[in-house]
Amino acid sequence: MQGREFLLDNILGERGFSVADLTRMTKLGRSSLDAIRRNGGGRRENLDTIASALGIEYKDLYGELSVPQTEKTGKLPESRAYDLSELVKYAEEYRSNGNEHLANALISVANSVGKDVNAILNHADDLYERGETESALREYTLAFSSFKKRDLARILASLSNYMDVCTLLNDIRPIETLFFKAKGNNYECFEIFFEISIFFLKNKVDEDLIIEALKEISKANK
Repeated sequence: MQGREFLLDNILGERGFSVADLTRMTKLGRSSLDAIRRNGGGRRENLDTIASALGIEYKDLYGELSVPQTEKTGKLPESRAYDLSELVKYAEEYRSNGNEHLANALISVANSVGKDVNAILNHADDLYERGETESALREYTLAFSSFKKRDLARILASLSNYMDVCTLLNDIRPIETLFFKAKGNNYECFEIFFEISIFFLKNKVDEDLIIEALKEISKANK
């Protein structure tokens, strides 16, 4: 089975271009280019700009990537960290048999586990890459309002995309909500608060909120 490999860094290396060179050639911000390189893609219009500056077509930014097949099906297994429907099904089964205690325990665990944030963000990143910003925002907001501490690494990988979508749609409220969620849960994740602070500065939010975010950076960096 084949997948896609993002070839931008390879192309730059072959041509002797640096990221700074590409920034000047495309007029795209360095942070945007870094996010594109880190995530293996981005908004279609930005990728078209990059391809045009390099004298290639959009499709040339990607190459085929061989990936291992499973022995049984020949297909890659789907990402499925957990399936809450299984817990709910058994809860209903026990409830119908009069065992409210176990049914309630199963529902409680299902609620505490929460949504499969990884799967939601994979979908959101795909929508973002296709330029479907409003749909991407809905999926990102769902994931970023549902994530647990265990999901920090995964949400960091999509954070720049989420912020880009919010900027494009001129809606900074989701990032403010994210800030208070991260702060309220005492995640003390330096990267989150650093990126949020930069976002607040760029969007010129209330000064008190900026200072509050900066304090969280200091707290997380101890």
